[in-house]
Amino acid sequence: MNIKTVKGRLQVISAFKKGKRFTLPEAMVSVRPRFFAQEYDAPKNSENSLFIVCSVRKKIAPHAVIRNRLKRLVKESVRQYIRTHAEKKNISILLTLAFNWNIAPKRPHDIALQDIYPIVQQLLDNACEYFARNEKQKTKGKQE
Repeated sequence: MNIKTVKGRLQVISAFKKGKRFTLPEAMVSVRPRFFAQEYDAPKNSENSLFIVCSVRKKIAPHAVIRNRLKRLVKESVRQYIRTHAEKKNISILLTLAFNWNIAPKRPHDIALQDIYPIVQQLLDNACEYFARNEKQKTKGKQE
């Protein structure tokens, strides 16, 4: 699965506003599954792609270096999650992930992947479980 950055104003707005939200105190992710996608949600020929956008407010991390580091670490956490959970979870139904970081890091200059990965993992676990349940309910409704 290819991981790409969300490009364009309409795609970013759609990713944050029209997805299903999963929250923790540290972060929020808005997930847009493929079966709800519209033409402006993703570019054409993106069947095997996952689109990510991450925002960190200036109030949370006042220095651009720290904001950019948080964004890079979130994207790398998603990559690791996909590598380790691709077979177990149905990640292919996800189209866009829009992360919003809500809390300032305790050690801004020493923040590392092991600080970010558990939060991203828990958010994505919640999202995958939710969409797996909904997919099962839809197939049950079609059979009856």
